[in-house]
Amino acid sequence: MNENSIKIPKQLRGRDLHTNIIPTVCNLKNMLNKLKIVNGDYKKLKQWEKRSYQAYLIDEINEQILNSAIEENIEIIRNHILKNNPYKLGASCIDIYLVAYVAETYGTGKDTFFKYIFESGISDKKNSAQAIWQVGKGDGIFLRILNEDGSVRDWNFFINWIKGEATSIQQLQDNIDKEESCPFCTITDPILQNELAIGFFDKYPVNKGHLLIIPRRHVDQYFDLKIEERQAIDDLLFQGKSLVDEEYSPAGYNIGINNGEVAGQTIFHVHVHLIPRYKGDMEEPRGGVRGVIPEKRMY
Repeated sequence: MNENSIKIPKQLRGRDLHTNIIPTVCNLKNMLNKLKIVNGDYKKLKQWEKRSYQAYLIDEINEQILNSAIEENIEIIRNHILKNNPYKLGASCIDIYLVAYVAETYGTGKDTFFKYIFESGISDKKNSAQAIWQVGKGDGIFLRILNEDGSVRDWNFFINWIKGEATSIQQLQDNIDKEESCPFCTITDPILQNELAIGFFDKYPVNKGHLLIIPRRHVDQYFDLKIEERQAIDDLLFQGKSLVDEEYSPAGYNIGINNGEVAGQTIFHVHVHLIPRYKGDMEEPRGGVRGVIPEKRMY
């Protein structure tokens, strides 16, 4: 790691590195060459070439690619990657990040990478590990992002990829440190998920079926969420209700957010509680969420 580098986080702006990252083996360079031969006609690509095309969202820049030389294609795709939400990018592209993460965190080389793939539970198959390594490293080298050993060649690109909306390197490092110390940022097995949010059962449930819904992005408080993140959380609340209804048949629900320390927030990553309620679970339920200040609950 050099003076211009940073510690690479285990998630790419909330995008989990352990899911949807096994590619069909087709390198980006070959796909681009074929695309030019067929004059940009997606239907004439082979199935494995289509997977690479989709992973890089080439449909959005198809015309630019066709009208540019290969050197310009590289810059077009690099900029395209940086402009896109990591959740939209497919396995081939995210594999570049994964190869770099392992190389910069655990060490370079194929053996180290394979060990990580197996021990992290991404896959227990050699063929899958080989596919991720081959595509991620190969595309990363072609785009001049990675070195031959999988380490980062272009730290400026990587910092911008990780940075998102951070306005400085210090803010970026602070965000990374927050994510690494946050118990919610390390959850890899949600029971509900969409592009911007995930849901999972509370480790300390108030009642059976108690769910937490959180944004993938590390955000301290609800009022700092983007509109689309609030919508994503709301969508999972409805999905969560359907799941809990089917499994536990509660008689009602409390939906709550602790926003700020004085409101009882202890984990500073927005989380919405979906708490099933059952007849008889307390003697007098009247007042519901007013009970956050006990003497004010009854009225």
